[in-house]
Amino acid sequence: MFKILAPAALAAITLATAASAQSPADAFAGFYGGVELGYNSADYGNSMITVDLGSAPNAGLFFGYNHALGSNWIVGAEFDYMTEARFGNVGGGGTDIILQDTLGISGRAGYVFGDMMAYGTVGYMNTELANNSGSYINADGITYGLGLEWMFQENMSARIEYERMDLDIGGAADFRGDRVSLGVAMHF
Repeated sequence: MFKILAPAALAAITLATAASAQSPADAFAGFYGGVELGYNSADYGNSMITVDLGSAPNAGLFFGYNHALGSNWIVGAEFDYMTEARFGNVGGGGTDIILQDTLGISGRAGYVFGDMMAYGTVGYMNTELANNSGSYINADGITYGLGLEWMFQENMSARIEYERMDLDIGGAADFRGDRVSLGVAMHF
């Protein structure tokens, strides 16, 4: 009986030790994907004049990969798609400005403490700015931001993120936006 129980007990101790040896960053490492709801505020213009576009909600999808560096550091890449954000009645003239077909790619680096990760992002975004008459222009540029992610279950996390968009719309004008989003992700 001892010959059967001793190896089983040794295997259980080894597995428990290996599981407890996992670093905090390992919980966030690997592939992930999720959904988010965001709230945007924006303006456009140049050094002479700026037009406030107001604010608008939108939703998005994201997926990415994180790599653990040591026990507490994460580096990764993320792709995202955002649904349209409609900034209505711009300048009181009844014109809507619509941010649509928005795609982004960003790198992120974070520090894990317990079941939380604080991170920063920098990336590239491409979108269309349209109006309610159907015409549109392409805009692209840099994004950067900060976020906090909480691993609330073994493979599920929730996050809050702030992102700044500085996009070139051609000529002498720029589109600038701020976005705060709440998201939920599944880790694979």
